Amino acid sequence: MKAFSTVRLDPNYRKKIAELVGELKVEDWIEYDKLYTSGELLEKIKEEDIKVLICEVEVLREDFFEVVKGLQLICCVRGNPVNIDVEAANKANVVVTSCPGRNATAVAELTIGLMVSLARNIILAHNIVQNGEWRGLEGVVTAKGIELEGKTVGIIGLGAIGYKVAKILKTMGMIVLVYDSYVNPKRVEDVEGKVVDLAVLMKESDFITIHAVYNKETKGLIDADMISLMKPTAFFINVARSRITDEKALVNALKDHKIAGAAIDVYKIEPTGRRGSPFKGLDNVITTPHIGGATAEVVAHYSEMVFEAIRDFLDGKIPKNIRKKNIS
Repeated sequence: MKAFSTVRLDPNYRKKIAELVGELKVEDWIEYDKLYTSGELLEKIKEEDIKVLICEVEVLREDFFEVVKGLQLICCVRGNPVNIDVEAANKANVVVTSCPGRNATAVAELTIGLMVSLARNIILAHNIVQNGEWRGLEGVVTAKGIELEGKTVGIIGLGAIGYKVAKILKTMGMIVLVYDSYVNPKRVEDVEGKVVDLAVLMKESDFITIHAVYNKETKGLIDADMISLMKPTAFFINVARSRITDEKALVNALKDHKIAGAAIDVYKIEPTGRRGSPFKGLDNVITTPHIGGATAEVVAHYSEMVFEAIRDFLDGKIPKNIRKKNIS
């Protein structure tokens, strides 16, 4: 059996996967700077008789599954394989698995880092020293910040990432508010949180952080009206998906200093390129280039999940993270 991966794999699990399937070829899309079209993948699958595809960003829709032959298993290393038409795959008898939670720790830790950076003006303080501007009280006056303890954090989406964020912030003494239509009550209880409606969360939170899945329900969830409810002293963090928010409304609120600041890791158009992000030039924003899941450990996490999925599939078992129509 042949397997083909368009993503980087942890060396240890790459070896294990190769031993499982017999033959494994890897063309990491980042290293090769190559994104396969569905047509190119169809040709490759046919010519090389590929049975297992490991991918992350390739878009595979109904037209792909209507004609693909021989492919048996797709292991998508995303938490939510929005790039794959799972229903069409099911009809074509192609099993699809995903890797939920593979970047939960990485994204949660980035969220905490950004939150602390906003609260303590770390970027500003750094620049004061680097630019030779620390000649007196600039540090303690200009860069004076606030403490997280006792403040209220509003978490939108208490899934794997939001839950980790809540657990960390609870130990730091923060009050946890939660907005999540499908929340697990046990998770709320674990962090001593309180479930509220979105408007209440936006009004009462000192820090708002988004960890919801992007779908039809969450598209544009944080619109101009919701942003207008925020305290002028509140901070906004988005490390989930840009389209959950009204990016333009957020930029305007920051420009007009209607809110204290924001930290953004995701954008409507990525990469932002030479034009820069819509937040370019704003001194109350921290921007990062979608690095939420960019850790060595994330590669190891999803590689292990892929190995387990292939092993179970070959053993005739139902893979743990199998995806089916209407199952998220």
